[in-house]
Amino acid sequence: MQYKIVRQDLFPPFCLETQRVNLLAIERPSAFYALVSELYGQLNGEDGKIVLSANNQPLKIAAKTELLTQFVPFELNGKRMLNKLYQNLEKKALGGETLDAVIGLQTAVNVFMETLTAGELIDTEYSGVNLTALWKAIDLRICGDQDTLEEKLADYMLYVRELEGEKVFVLVNLLSYVNPERRELLYRTFVDHGHTVLLMEPYAQTPSEWLHQMIIDADLCVID
Repeated sequence: MQYKIVRQDLFPPFCLETQRVNLLAIERPSAFYALVSELYGQLNGEDGKIVLSANNQPLKIAAKTELLTQFVPFELNGKRMLNKLYQNLEKKALGGETLDAVIGLQTAVNVFMETLTAGELIDTEYSGVNLTALWKAIDLRICGDQDTLEEKLADYMLYVRELEGEKVFVLVNLLSYVNPERRELLYRTFVDHGHTVLLMEPYAQTPSEWLHQMIIDADLCVID
């Protein structure tokens, strides 16, 4: 699938590759801020002029884009990620081989509650087992014992793809947190996992065989 992103009055269609990491450098600070802000707004349902397409068909940015702007601390167990994990597990639990186990769990809870409340003067009632509440009660979380930001990012992107399907990952100002000597490894890791990655940076970067770069300089001239 060939993704493109465009903001007509700022830059022309930028083809997003998977064989290389894509980098959009916006060297005028006000334009950089405005573009990131507009993308964030569109991801949250606001109107905007940024268009993401696949095979020349416009896509809903909110559905196909994962925007990351905070890397310190980098949190694998964000609310949205955990909610998606809980939903997937509940769907799995209520179908197939685990359904009998869920019914057994409900029966065990019923017996426990009847025993616990027997003889009490205060009448009580309760609903059935809420699996999402159960996941929260046992503090079900995604394991994350990686040491480096690069490793944490690689795992996070794999988890997003597993839970939500293929997405375009837009990483803002990431290279500020990655030593220059480790950037090639980072690019190769993204490529090896088949991710579509767009780095948005305030400066052009050293050319690399792993980097597909479009530069919008301080005068808003496009260098492709």
